[in-house]
Amino acid sequence: MLSVGTGPDPPDLRPPLPVGIHGIPRAREWDSVQSGVSTPFAGDELEFVVRPDGTPLIERDEPSGSYDGGWEPLAGAILAELEPPFRVRAVRRGGAYVVAARQIHAAPLTIDGETLTFTVSDAGEELRVDDWPAVRGANELKRLVGDRFDEYVVSGRRLADDLWEIEVSPL
Repeated sequence: MLSVGTGPDPPDLRPPLPVGIHGIPRAREWDSVQSGVSTPFAGDELEFVVRPDGTPLIERDEPSGSYDGGWEPLAGAILAELEPPFRVRAVRRGGAYVVAARQIHAAPLTIDGETLTFTVSDAGEELRVDDWPAVRGANELKRLVGDRFDEYVVSGRRLADDLWEIEVSPL
């Protein structure tokens, strides 16, 4: 007679699961993260770019009286790890801030507009500025990329004056 629930468990005959990470990993969003940073900034969040010369560019309007030069300690927490230019996002957590930054490529360009996309492929070249076809500026962008890639997409947005944030992605 066979009794249920008595005796050892049957052996696990399933194949062992491989150990490790599977799939395509997400790209790293931040190059540096610092916590516990204090500043005279009175808001809950602040986003800005530190230009190549080390000066800030606050990209959105802050409440009146909330800024008071509070970017310096936030950027200073990152400057120990990253060289400008970089994009910063600071968020209040309790009485201090968590500051995250990612390095960006900034370049001076003489292109009119606010955004650009330049595609170079076997099919040809296409420059779009503010979602409109354009011609002026293509040579500047080709010089910027150089001969690193045969096919690529350049995305950009104006930071201030002639300074653009540029991202180059190979195809």
